[in-house]
Amino acid sequence: MKSNRMRLYTPTTKAIEGLRGGFIQSASTLRMQSLPAPVPVAKISPDQLIEDILLATLRRVKDQSSPEVAAAAARYITLLSENAL
Repeated sequence: MKSNRMRLYTPTTKAIEGLRGGFIQSASTLRMQSLPAPVPVAKISPDQLIEDILLATLRRVKDQSSPEVAAAAARYITLLSENAL
């Protein structure tokens, strides 16, 4: 059995067509010439990307975990920082 909410709410086709028409009209006014030029992405090595993700994860763990886990995360962050220099 359908709930009352589903039974009472039936969108009309006129309302749906109005929504689609508005979207298509606003999307068609967008021109490629009006968009900003793409910005070049800086090259980064895969090792640096993995290290950045690992550090961000360890910092989040350090800030949001129990004291024991936070202390372990802090030690790993220190070790990674020392090896980076």
